[in-house]
Amino acid sequence: MEKTIKTTMGELTLHKVNYQVNGSLAITITESDGLPFATLTVNFPEVQDQLNALGEKDNCVYVVVKNYDENEWANEFLDLGLFEATGNHIESGFCRYPIWKVLF
Repeated sequence: MEKTIKTTMGELTLHKVNYQVNGSLAITITESDGLPFATLTVNFPEVQDQLNALGEKDNCVYVVVKNYDENEWANEFLDLGLFEATGNHIESGFCRYPIWKVLF
């Protein structure tokens, strides 16, 4: 599934795909010309079972998001209503990755 939206970065298309390692959901983004723009999600196989259980409980899908450095613009997707922040996160090294509910 994909969703095309207008953002401050231009027209972008979000794609729901799967990581090859464990099949968990990945969100990739392309520009209007089809060129890759970014990967929004991060794959943490060690927590995927917990995310799946949470999703089964409320019939939703959750992803781990990278929203810093080259993805510092990612929070704009919350404002556009494509995701909902859960307030939960995963820490890895010096980084904190938020867990978002997918709304599209």
